[in-house]
Order: sequence, then C-alpha cells, then structure tokens
Amino acid sequence: MFINRLPRMHFLTLGDFIWDILPLDPSFGATVTRFPAVTTLKLANGRFHSFSDFRRVVCSFAQLIHLYVENVEWRAIAPAYGATFVDPRLGLLWFKSRSEAAISALVDWLVGSRSTETLSDIQIWEQYSSDLPEVQRLMRAVGPRLEHFQVSLQFWTRDKRLDLSANTSLKTLHVRDIDSSSCQHLPFLLEHLSPGSLKDLSLHLLIPTLDDLGVLRVLWRDVANILARDAFALLPTVTIWLVKVPPAAAISIADLAGELRSWTPLDAERTYLRVFPLLALDG
Repeated sequence: MFINRLPRMHFLTLGDFIWDILPLDPSFGATVTRFPAVTTLKLANGRFHSFSDFRRVVCSFAQLIHLYVENVEWRAIAPAYGATFVDPRLGLLWFKSRSEAAISALVDWLVGSRSTETLSDIQIWEQYSSDLPEVQRLMRAVGPRLEHFQVSLQFWTRDKRLDLSANTSLKTLHVRDIDSSSCQHLPFLLEHLSPGSLKDLSLHLLIPTLDDLGVLRVLWRDVANILARDAFALLPTVTIWLVKVPPAAAISIADLAGELRSWTPLDAERTYLRVFPLLALDG
C-alpha cells in the first residue's frame, strides 16, 4: 500500500519480524524491488528461515549502499537450490548479532560478491573468538579499499585476533571494549596497522574499578610506545572514550582524566578525552 505513496523512500527499516517457520514468499522480493530509491536498509531483531531468504531481501534493493544488520538470525545457512541473486555494491556494513554462525554466512556471501570492490566502511559491533578468522577473511578481501573500521577487542585471544596490515587506506579506526583483560591485544592491533592514512584513532576504555585502572596503567606502556613511533607522527587525533569509570568516591573524573592524559605520548593538541554520552557520573 506504500508503493505509490513513497516513490523516493531511501531509508527502510524492517524490524521485529519472525520469518523463520516457512521460507519467504518469492513475491516479497518482487514487491520491494518497486522501491528503487532505497539506498539504506536496516534489518533488526528478526529471524529468517534461511540465509538465502536474508540475501533475497537484501538483493532486492538494486541501489543499496548501506546495510545495517542488528540481532538477525537464520535457521539454515545453505542457500536455496536454484536461487539467483544480483548482489548490491555495498559501501557500508554495520553488523551486530548474538548468533555465532551469523558472521560466517555473511562473510561467505560478501567475499564472493561485488561488495569487496566497494566496501569502504565496516562496523563490527559484536563478535566471538570463533568469528575473528571470518572477519579477518573479509578484511583481507576488502584490502586497501577499506577506509573506516570499528571492532571490539572482546573475546580476542593470542590465537585469534586481527591483522589490519592489508588495509592500507584506513582513515578512522574505532577500537571498543578495551579493559584490563583485553588491553593486552591492543599493541598487536596497532603494530599490524598501516597508519599512513589514519586521521582518527578512537579507543573506548572500560575502567570499572581502581584495580582495573592499575592493570591498564601497566599494559598501556606498550600502547604508548607504539603511538610514539614515527609511523604515528602524523596522526592528527586520538580520542579516548571513557565508557565506564570507577565510583566517584574512589577517584574523581578530574584525577582520572589527568592520569589518562599522562599515559598518552601524543601532544595534548592531538589527544581528546571524552565521556561516553550515556555514562551516568555519580557525584
């Protein structure tokens, strides 16, 4: 009923859908192709019968550039027999899912699609250790075309972590979930990075207690040594986001900020300390 009323609709969200009992009717794809102006699609909090159904919906939008996938699952991974798709040329992929099998199916599709020629922005909000080899495969397939990347350090191990040396054109890098247990992997990430094009490095810190602060103080020495190298000399901005802080009774925000600034080897003019907008600061 919206087809003739919204001919210029460019952003569409499909949310809270339960399409996992039966395969999606093929007529659905024929319907959504009649929205030719859609360039941004968000699929949120839903279940497909198969990955093939997910792909059918995505590929129905010929002009799609931005794809957001949030908490979407599919029961079967194997594509439907005889299914044919014309994949879009994605520029941005935003991905968050609680399903361990989701990233593998997504990467299998993307690596074999035209999007590896156009993807310049990849935002991974959640992944498990078992997902990291798949993410690595996508990063290598995209290579120097990638300009913006966001990833979480949560669940990294010494055997499963990311090497970004093939992504030589990165302009922004956002590293999330840096805490006393995951910070040990941050030096590896920075060492396996080509910072020549980097304009903004954002680090999201979680420091719930003074004990965590003490651990981070020691681990940060390796981070500071890497940022002090000549390769990072032209990096204009390092933004440190405080996502979680100790109680105000343990240390004031001013004292915490002063300590964090003392850890950073870059000039004060290039280092910004920010408090995450949703953080409630008691006292």
